[in-house]
Amino acid sequence: MNFSEFVLSLLTLLTKTLMQMKALKIIILIIVAIVVLLLIVGLFLPKNVHTESSISIDAPAKVIFKQVNHLKSWDNWSPFLEDDPNMVTTYEGPEEGVGAKSLWDMEDGSGNLTIVESIPYEKISTDLIFNGEGEASGSFLFKEMDEGIKVIWTFDMDNLAYPFEVYMGCVMDVMMKQYLEKGLLNLKEYCENLPDIDMEVEITETFVEPQLSLAIKDSVDMYHIGDKMLELYTELESYMLEAGIEISGPPYAVYYNWDTAALIVFEAGFPVLAKVEGKDRMFFTETPGGNVVTAYNYGNYNSIGEIHTKIHEYINKNAIVMMGYPWEVYLTDPNSEPDTSKWVTQILYPVE
Repeated sequence: MNFSEFVLSLLTLLTKTLMQMKALKIIILIIVAIVVLLLIVGLFLPKNVHTESSISIDAPAKVIFKQVNHLKSWDNWSPFLEDDPNMVTTYEGPEEGVGAKSLWDMEDGSGNLTIVESIPYEKISTDLIFNGEGEASGSFLFKEMDEGIKVIWTFDMDNLAYPFEVYMGCVMDVMMKQYLEKGLLNLKEYCENLPDIDMEVEITETFVEPQLSLAIKDSVDMYHIGDKMLELYTELESYMLEAGIEISGPPYAVYYNWDTAALIVFEAGFPVLAKVEGKDRMFFTETPGGNVVTAYNYGNYNSIGEIHTKIHEYINKNAIVMMGYPWEVYLTDPNSEPDTSKWVTQILYPVE
């Protein structure tokens, strides 16, 4: 190679190098411009995300309400289980209503949902935690319309941090909209196709923990049982207030028999946190724990007898062995809720 060819090769190499460096610089500048643009756009994205969907369901409000208020019933219509059949769900707290909690673990992550407000047939509010991905809230609104019950499912994320969470909010907005629509369609199909017997009573088998209680045992004819129960609960409350004993849950009643032609023997009591001393005819006891067959009565107490009948039919049909006496838990205080249509009572039968 002569000197001229050497110089030409060197100039060619330098030119290519400069072009490559220029191209790299351009690429870097483009990347920087994109990042800056995203940061600027992020400043104008909403810090709060609200998504909702609605549907009209031709079924009684109490039936639809129960499907949402009872977290284990979400398996009947949840869009999330349909999206990931391998999702594992566990539960904490009460079966339904305020405090009921479900915890899920699926391919895309884990989290939990807790019911924080439950107004029968009107509204259910939830808090959601997506482990490692933030928090959110949701609600179900139930509105009676001419064409049926309008159910509105909402999803909200508030105070999203700049810059990453505001972009995540945009993604969640689009993604959750699809889930809400699919879930409501599933809920509509399930509720509208329930057989009549299930439209009235949803019976489940579950496990409950025993509950420490202070109680009074008495008897009365069926026509005066309401007055007698009021007497016993008033007596218990007065003593517990005087003795500084904390009531840790709603009142209950265990029924040792149901003889409409004679006297009904029953035990009325309040849950407590620890062992306490009774007074006169009051005694410390414990409600049964273990396997139960249970259902809920929505409305005044006149329809509770029908629920008991349905539970008996279920137990007999499924050859289940009873292991004790049934009891009722009065989840709604009539003194604070005068609307009887909003009263909720849980009926439990201990079984083998």
